[in-house]
Amino acid sequence: DCLLSRGLGDVYKRQYQGNAPIDKYEIDAYWLLAFIGYNTQNHQQFQDYIVRDGVLALHPWGAYLQYVMHMMDNAAGSVLQSDFNTLLFISNNQNLTMSERGDVFAAIADLISKGHGKKEGYKPKQAVDFLQEAANCGNEFAKEQLGYE
Repeated sequence: DCLLSRGLGDVYKRQYQGNAPIDKYEIDAYWLLAFIGYNTQNHQQFQDYIVRDGVLALHPWGAYLQYVMHMMDNAAGSVLQSDFNTLLFISNNQNLTMSERGDVFAAIADLISKGHGKKEGYKPKQAVDFLQEAANCGNEFAKEQLGYE
């Protein structure tokens, strides 16, 4: 991991053309390493890189991936509540693509249907509203849940 991390960082620094702060390239390298950790189900690697400064700001879909990992790990309710708050916060982040936004809304709907969001005033029946938003973004899971063909 260390050598891979350093190697990717060096590649990004060599490709730097002066158009963006070097920090952005470093953040992108951390995002790439987090994403590799996610795809290889190396939860520790994912967690180590997704929490680095600036990663979720530039790559907010990482919060969705974090939620998925926590679900796979059967995380405690307090962790999922934190995921809910994070997903709600980033749901309208301009760095999300339409597809990513659909994933985020579907995750929020799932968490609401499981009772998260009570403190914030959400009721389980409001999960449908978030599923509708996810479907509007093209999310196939949401369309299936709503009975769309």
